[in-house]
Amino acid sequence: MSVSLPWYSSAEDYAAILEMVPASQSAAALPYSDFVSYLKTLESGVALGGQLPMRIEIKPAVIKAWCEKNNTPICRKAIADYAHVQMIERLDSWNN
Repeated sequence: MSVSLPWYSSAEDYAAILEMVPASQSAAALPYSDFVSYLKTLESGVALGGQLPMRIEIKPAVIKAWCEKNNTPICRKAIADYAHVQMIERLDSWNN
């Protein structure tokens, strides 16, 4: 089983996304370097649990367009949903 993990490849992208989500969700956000450390720890835990962690890159313009297309506000749940959809599409492409 695979687990999608939203990934921000730069501090700039991370900051831009934090500006897009509601203040209630960004107020307690980790600094980017701590986020990277947390994600690496999470990946290790997922792998130790016998699952495949899959980083799904989140780009500000892409998530904004995806949320608009799907008529959903930009928030943590939408980002998680986007990452899950992208993971499924990636897995499907590997199987074809």
